[in-house]
Amino acid sequence: MAHDNPLNPPFLRGSTDALLCVSTKSPLEKGARGLSSAFILSRLNCYIFCIDLGSKICYDFLSNFITTSMSLPGAYLFSLLNIKIMQKSMKVTFYKILIVSVTLTSMLGCTALPRKVVVEKVEPKTDLELRRKLEEWTEQLHSNDPTIRSSAAVSLLGLSLLEAQEPLVKILKDIKENKDVQVSVIKAFGFTRDDRATDIIIELLDSESIPLQTAAAEALGTLKTRISIQKMSEAMLDPQRSLNIKRLLAKALGNTNNREAVDPLIKMLATDDRGLREVAKKSLEKITKQADGNDPAWWKQWWVRNKSKTREQWLEDIVLKQEENTKQFESKFEHLKLEIAQKSIKLLELRPDKSD
Repeated sequence: MAHDNPLNPPFLRGSTDALLCVSTKSPLEKGARGLSSAFILSRLNCYIFCIDLGSKICYDFLSNFITTSMSLPGAYLFSLLNIKIMQKSMKVTFYKILIVSVTLTSMLGCTALPRKVVVEKVEPKTDLELRRKLEEWTEQLHSNDPTIRSSAAVSLLGLSLLEAQEPLVKILKDIKENKDVQVSVIKAFGFTRDDRATDIIIELLDSESIPLQTAAAEALGTLKTRISIQKMSEAMLDPQRSLNIKRLLAKALGNTNNREAVDPLIKMLATDDRGLREVAKKSLEKITKQADGNDPAWWKQWWVRNKSKTREQWLEDIVLKQEENTKQFESKFEHLKLEIAQKSIKLLELRPDKSD
């Protein structure tokens, strides 16, 4: 019988039949089809929700709430959602759950999932995946393929975690470690410009292995951070360091192209070792683009005039100096071309005449 159907109560039977007819012939989601239909469906949703609670009193309360409080656009959106579900013949159970969620949202605004619960469910999986990657990359550090070793080292440094850095530092400190593995790790620090192992890499400049020394010097020159430049400068000025380490550090400081290295390099011009002075002078010329200074006094005066300049002024001076150097080079090049042409003419004039 009709009154036994809980989805079609006697006091809504005629209204729901009319509403379903409207939704079948002209879907509400394609346009407004009357606020009265939306209002009826909102009452129907409320009734279904109260059937689930088993309380007719709840229906009266919620029905009156929707009638008096719920805005018509809200009831209209509410009806659109449920008509769409009815048209797709979804299960009544899911329909009830959806009605409960939407109704509670309208009344209390508290259907959002607790962020803490979601995070707690995701974190264990993320943590497990991270540990798996750490173990995989740490194992790959000892691969026979240098590309795989470097890739693994770069990946570990990319995590910026102390736990990820530990196996790399351990490799650099182990004097019995394979030199090729150490070179790959050093290059990774230089490639990522990670200065956390600067002290260790400086110590490796004193290694008996030439490939290790070269890799360490190149990596230090690519770091270019204030911390790394400060540590390299302190090591270069340390009287206890060997001349070889000081030369390598002076060259590395020049490769940074950073004006933070100018002052310590100027101090190296006063050293007794000619080789170190030459390296320091070349590094200064590379950073400042100045090629006129031949003694420490000139460089000191130049630095007094320029050290207080802003970064923009400093870069502007470098650009102007480069343009000046380019013009000088072009002038010398044209002079050489003219000289070559003149000598070629003289050679042709001295050539014996072979004509009859």
